[in-house]
Amino acid sequence: MKGGRTRHKYQEAEPVLTESGIGKNYKGFRIFHSRRKDSVDLIGNDYSERKPTGPEMDQFRKDLAKAANSDRKIARYLEEFPQLKVKESGSFKPEPETITKTG
Repeated sequence: MKGGRTRHKYQEAEPVLTESGIGKNYKGFRIFHSRRKDSVDLIGNDYSERKPTGPEMDQFRKDLAKAANSDRKIARYLEEFPQLKVKESGSFKPEPETITKTG
C-alpha cells in the first residue's frame, strides 16, 4: 500500500464551521481560518503548515462565498471576518450617462 495512512487524509469536501474556526478540505490539503488567532493556514497531508498562496486563498474565499449562499451560519462568520470575503475587483466602471439632446 503506497502512501501509508496520510495518502488520502484530505479529500474534497464542503466548508465546515466549528467553534474554533472554518475550514475546507481540498484534495491533499486543508485550508483553515482560526477564529482565535484570526489567521489562515494551509495544512498538508503530513500536518505541515504554511500560509496559502494567493490563488489558493482566492479559491478558499470563492468556496466560502458559495457555501454562505446556502448556510446562514457561514454567512454570519464571513460578516465577522470580512477579510475572508471575495475581494471586489478594482476595475468597476460606472454605467455611462445617457446623453439626450434637447431642442
